[in-house]
Parts: sequence; C-alpha cells; structure tokens
Amino acid sequence: MVRARLKTAAGNAALYESEPGTPHERISSDYLRARRAILDIAAQDALLDNNPVIQKSILLRNPYTDVLNMLQIELLKRRRQGSEDDQGKEDVVRALLLSVYGIAAAMQSTG
Repeated sequence: MVRARLKTAAGNAALYESEPGTPHERISSDYLRARRAILDIAAQDALLDNNPVIQKSILLRNPYTDVLNMLQIELLKRRRQGSEDDQGKEDVVRALLLSVYGIAAAMQSTG
C-alpha cells in the first residue's frame, strides 16, 4: 500500500474516465478506508512505521518516480493523440517503454 500513488493513479484515470463515480474514485475510497483500518489495527501513524529503513527508502524514491509517472502520463496523451509523423510515433512509443522500465526499476517490482 505504501507504494501506491493515488495522485498518479488519478492522472492516469483522467486519460480514460470522464464521469463522476469512476472506478478510480471507488478504488481511492477503498484504499483510504483500508489504509486507515491497517493503521488502527497496527497502532501506527504511518504505513511502515514498524520498518523505518524501507519507509525511508520509499519516501526518498517517491519524488523521482513521481516525475517518471508524470512523464508517462504525458507520453500516453501524446500516443493517444497520434498527431506525430511515423518517426514521432516511434519515438513516443520508445519513450513510453523506457518510462515503464524506469518506474519498474524504481519501484523494485514489475509495476
């Protein structure tokens, strides 16, 4: 849960959802309720308070992954618009793939 980035998810959802009551809103609401329940049960103020090394690692990493995620959202917009020439389309796809690899490496997972 600590790896989840609701703001990033909202940016991605905005590419595909246009009406209130979207799946993203429901997921965000469920996430926040689950997070609160976990913190209450664990008697913690923040996720991973019981593991400060991992907590700090994630907090230090987040500004970098946030930038990669914003870039990826912009690249997805460009890909969907499809207004570039063939070389431009190829460049956007390549940049998108690199953003996926970069985020996966930073998250230390597949996604």
